[in-house]
Amino acid sequence: MNTFDTTKTYTVTDLIRDTSITIVIIAVIYSVVLLWFPEKLTIFSLIVPGLLLLKDFYDKASRRRLQRLTFDTDRKEVVLFFKSLFSDIKQIRLPFDKARLEVLVEKSKLQIFEPLTLFIMKEKMEVFELNKSKDNLQVDTLQEIVRTAEHLAIPIIHK
Repeated sequence: MNTFDTTKTYTVTDLIRDTSITIVIIAVIYSVVLLWFPEKLTIFSLIVPGLLLLKDFYDKASRRRLQRLTFDTDRKEVVLFFKSLFSDIKQIRLPFDKARLEVLVEKSKLQIFEPLTLFIMKEKMEVFELNKSKDNLQVDTLQEIVRTAEHLAIPIIHK
């Protein structure tokens, strides 16, 4: 049995930190509009940034984040424990013969994109996405998950 745990859970503080970039961008755009075009600023111009901020908040708070990933060799299944900020811990169980792993490696000199993203699939349907920023897993840990899946003969698709 191989188990991979995340070291930190996602909290409201993390959500505020992640959303602060959006808040700063909206504040800068709003300041520019206010300085150069004060007559264009109406109550309706508050609605769009507010909706964008709420959407960003909701998207980040509702993302399913990994708590634990276990390759159970006794039962021959992959067990995922995950939660979002809005939910308790839930689990997904996938038998080895139905599980697939898609590996997406970004080859970019910019560090904007995720260097390695894993998609855990049930046959051809995506069940869970793992990456460094969302799940707080190091790239080495993600690579170890791929090696473990290879060792257990779980099909791996490189993209």
